[in-house]
Amino acid sequence: LCGRGDLVIIDKLDHASIIDGCMLSGATHKSFLHNNMESLERVLNNSKEYVSKLIVVDAVYSMDGDVANLPEISRLAKKYNAKIMADEAHSIGVIGKTGHGIEEYYGLKGVVDIHMGTLSKTIPSVGGYLAGNKDLISYLKHTSRAFIFSASLPPVAAAIAKASFEVIENEPERMLKLHKNGKQFREGLNSMGYSTMNSTTPLIPILIGEEEDTLKLCKLVHDEGIFICPILFPAIPKGTNRLRAHVLATHTSEDIDRALDIFERAGKKLGLLT
Repeated sequence: LCGRGDLVIIDKLDHASIIDGCMLSGATHKSFLHNNMESLERVLNNSKEYVSKLIVVDAVYSMDGDVANLPEISRLAKKYNAKIMADEAHSIGVIGKTGHGIEEYYGLKGVVDIHMGTLSKTIPSVGGYLAGNKDLISYLKHTSRAFIFSASLPPVAAAIAKASFEVIENEPERMLKLHKNGKQFREGLNSMGYSTMNSTTPLIPILIGEEEDTLKLCKLVHDEGIFICPILFPAIPKGTNRLRAHVLATHTSEDIDRALDIFERAGKKLGLLT
């Protein structure tokens, strides 16, 4: 997609795999402050000498649970003649009325030039994909080493992925339940005094700060039947250690109330809540 003489512009909180891809490509890459459109425009305005410019963002940011500001990114991409690539790893089957990802979430269509995704998160299989126009896909089939020099998906993995996409397409009620559950859990945590940062999705960070407190809270809730993972430095900046919750469509309202009760009691026991 990009090489020497091209420019890739990335959000500071883009996934590590995107950063690695930039470095391997040989292209120049610059970053802008997280979801800060003034910062993005400064980078674009100071990079007019590049003919080929690609803005790469996470549709949903895995550590914070917030959504890329696609309407403004799209406006700036048009203004400065740049293309947009969105990593939909945490957005497909998660955001949008029917789970179709970031464009549906904002009511936009055709503004993302390249959709990149995985088959190992909401889609419980292995592998990944790129989606775009026919010319782009044909070009990548003939030039992408990762595609040319790798084996195809095992048939069982492809079948699992296909069946999962069919569930998303045919059972929209799951998406409604997922969004309802995410809202219930996030608002419940916030009402207690926990910070869920800027999350607007069912991927909900619970910001703690100190590593020791984060691990203690993780153990306390785990002992009462809550499976949740700690996210610690160096995966995130120092002082922003957190737990990361993944709310499911299959959780009942009672499940979420019970989890909230456990988090409230554990937080008070550790002095994290008053």
